[in-house]
Amino acid sequence: MNITKEWIEEHLPCREGVGWLNAQYEREGFAVVCALVKDQKLDWANWLIARLLDHEQRIRYAVYAAEQVINLFEKKYSNDKRPRQAIEAAKGVLKHNTKQNRSDAANAASNAAPSAAAHEDKAAENA
Repeated sequence: MNITKEWIEEHLPCREGVGWLNAQYEREGFAVVCALVKDQKLDWANWLIARLLDHEQRIRYAVYAAEQVINLFEKKYSNDKRPRQAIEAAKGVLKHNTKQNRSDAANAASNAAPSAAAHEDKAAENA
């Protein structure tokens, strides 16, 4: 997929990102992601990847990313199962994309988000 002026206007990247992109020769999505990684702009690369994926791919990407760090969370907060439940609910949508599974996943994600934020707040408070 080529990143066109219209695509940029539709997805509204930050001003700095637009400036960086305008200084680049490459416009093909994967090549732009590679250039971002090379320039150590990993957060921008992640932003772009998430917008280049379709809905199912974004779910798979989110599950993958969450699974990379869930053990760290569970090691520190072994009694808090909400993030793991959100991952499993998202996997359920990937297996059977039904209205019920989507609703379950949305609820699980909603329940898990305050959990992670509360733990971050507590860690900041203790620091």
